[in-house]
Amino acid sequence: MNKTALSFAALAAFAAAAPAANPPEPGPGLPGSMPPSPVVEELAWGEDTLMQTIDTQTMLLRHTATLEQQRVAVKNAKAYMAALPPAKKAELVKKHIRFLAVPTVRSKETSPAAKEVVMIWDIQSDSLANKEAYEPTTQPTVGKLATFDNMEAEYIGSVASAGKAGGS
Repeated sequence: MNKTALSFAALAAFAAAAPAANPPEPGPGLPGSMPPSPVVEELAWGEDTLMQTIDTQTMLLRHTATLEQQRVAVKNAKAYMAALPPAKKAELVKKHIRFLAVPTVRSKETSPAAKEVVMIWDIQSDSLANKEAYEPTTQPTVGKLATFDNMEAEYIGSVASAGKAGGS
């Protein structure tokens, strides 16, 4: 215990005896302000990333799907899964992909800006994940992941693309 107290006292004496560092030059902000620290720069980078995420999420509209949209999405998802090669099914499992973004039909509620209307298919439960229809304002890319209400889903494109999905 004396050794610990002695080490602490030596450290305190060294710190007190060390010459004071010159204060940094004022930064680009207010007179006399300090330049930004690396931590602040990292936080600023994080803010940019957050804003990019928000921008991406706001490019997506959603509404409660009509019964027709739900019926078509279920039909498309089941046809896609039935035509999916075993290698692609294994790839989905390996990548821990639980959800698929499945195309459906437009409705009266569909925005004119929507490039596609999709619903989310839950592979594990073999059913729609919810009753929401999502409307991306940019055309999704087949095989790419996108987030819909905290569900990361792979966009499947048309049902005809299932046979070609082995290499995505």
